[in-house]
Amino acid sequence: MHTIMKGLVMRAVPILWSTLVLRGMAIVCAAAALASAQNDAPISSRQLSRQFNAAHQAKNYERAIDIGEKWTSLKPKDDGAAYNLACAYAMNGDTEDAVKWLNKSVENGWDDAQHIKLDSDLDSIRESPGYAAALATVAEREQAKLDKFIKAVEKAEPVIYAPPGYDAAAPPPLIIALHGRGSVAKEIADAWKQAAANAGAILVAPRAVHGVMSGGARWGTVEQTELIIDKALQNVADSYKYDADRVILTGFSQGGFMTFNLAVRSPERYRGAIPAAGRYEPRLVDVKSLSPSTSPRFYIMVGDADGVLETNRAAANDLQAAGVAVELAVFPGVGHSFPDDHVKELGKAVRFVLAKD
Repeated sequence: MHTIMKGLVMRAVPILWSTLVLRGMAIVCAAAALASAQNDAPISSRQLSRQFNAAHQAKNYERAIDIGEKWTSLKPKDDGAAYNLACAYAMNGDTEDAVKWLNKSVENGWDDAQHIKLDSDLDSIRESPGYAAALATVAEREQAKLDKFIKAVEKAEPVIYAPPGYDAAAPPPLIIALHGRGSVAKEIADAWKQAAANAGAILVAPRAVHGVMSGGARWGTVEQTELIIDKALQNVADSYKYDADRVILTGFSQGGFMTFNLAVRSPERYRGAIPAAGRYEPRLVDVKSLSPSTSPRFYIMVGDADGVLETNRAAANDLQAAGVAVELAVFPGVGHSFPDDHVKELGKAVRFVLAKD
């Protein structure tokens, strides 16, 4: 009895051990298969875009080119992917491929001539006939679209709020607020309404006219955005008087990006600039051209969990180096949004930019 039981147990042990080994092998194989599947998983355009930006910012242009080639292969009709690849080639000294991809971006629909003109990445190909051809095509395209665009702008009435106790005999400051991509004028107007009222300022929120598939609208070129602002100011002037020496430009996200661009492009128009959660692109914004005596005062607002934080730090540093009055407000725990106490923080921003030097 004992012998038989012992034999059964002894026979059972190797069987059990073999089962465990097989199961262990299955687990290892499954893990390997999962890792292989993850490695083979198709990479997204968004991931490639981020990888490209990281390589480009690190000035590893050969890697940026490698990623850009994959990106354009995945998205052959993407004008942005082609444009970025052109920049990488230009920075790497390959002017022939840079011109090729610049023209490919235009063929795919790139429509921002100002970007092409100002982007220092393309400096090495400025004298190329291919560069001139690309720029001419975009300029012709912009002109052809201008009439249609102007008609759309005429229909896009801005949101306007006058402060309590408005008195035409004492023209108040004016705040121009640009909404973010995929948003609408009323959203940014509602965010600013109380702070503008507290400051005794007229608030105008222009409407972007380029729709996006997810809803809302986006700003187009810098020139187009200026036209929309001009139209909004005409609307304000039809009903109110404001102090032209105390005009503040502000914007959130893409509106913040436009605030950086427009305030540097036309500094004489604005007393202050308040970009909020806006990306700063030094390639497009010539801060060095600013004169401390005529530049608007900048109050930059960004959350410490926002992806554009470091570009905002760079903006503050560049503005300070140019001798421009600037304040950087970083909000702990805040992502790509206004802080919870945004009325209070916007009030601080208004007081800073309206202060006398």
